[in-house]
Amino acid sequence: MTVATGAEVVAATRRMAETVAGRSAAIETAGRLPDDVVAELRSSGVPGLWLPAELGGVEAAPADVVDAIATLAAADGSTGWCAAVSVGTGALAAYLPRHGAHSIFASPSTLTGGSFNPAGRATAAPTARRDSVGVGVLAAAARTQTG
Repeated sequence: MTVATGAEVVAATRRMAETVAGRSAAIETAGRLPDDVVAELRSSGVPGLWLPAELGGVEAAPADVVDAIATLAAADGSTGWCAAVSVGTGALAAYLPRHGAHSIFASPSTLTGGSFNPAGRATAAPTARRDSVGVGVLAAAARTQTG
């Protein structure tokens, strides 16, 4: 889907919300977004919301970005979280050297992922699964590790 405006992306996220609504438990159990949700996220235009127009992005208004992310997060928190991470890293493309930005964001549907490593000490608990969170890594087209 080629999306020209933030409003079109918001409309796409409203349709997508119907797809992911009610799937939160299964998504949480799997620990990842299902392939069909990843494909729909890519085609919705969400990854390009804050991507520079020069890279095929929408350069959407903040209100459209918040509306799109909130719509997805209300349907499924994990989908909203992964979408927000991808949108946020897309905004960083404006600050990369041109060649690097074109290399990473060759398509406005490029999903990015990352790792959030909270400071502190992890302690064992019956429900604890990890002490850091990798976001969107399986769905991302490129992975970056920092040391």
